[in-house]
Amino acid sequence: INGSPTNQTFKDGERFKVSAPAKEDTSSNQKLGDSVNSLFWMLFSGVATFCSTFLYVLSILVAYEFGNYFLHPLIWAILAFFLPLYAFWGLPFVVFVIRLFKSTNVIPA
Repeated sequence: INGSPTNQTFKDGERFKVSAPAKEDTSSNQKLGDSVNSLFWMLFSGVATFCSTFLYVLSILVAYEFGNYFLHPLIWAILAFFLPLYAFWGLPFVVFVIRLFKSTNVIPA
């Protein structure tokens, strides 16, 4: 460290000191543009996290409501919980298959 050889042998009881270079102050090296980009990325990621969580919870609630009309609500809610956004890509297919074999509406108007 600090220009010393990488291997050094010490005799038993001999004193030694390990030192490293001083940490550089990086706060003064940051440009204003980097801080602005960091702020916008933080805001964007917060909004994206909120929207994705909202759609995930909405999918579970839609699947639960669908269960009130066909089978049991918890079956569909658990399915939507473990398969994200299932209510938007899976339930329309389920309704389509049910409509193929039944002449009545799955969800009453």
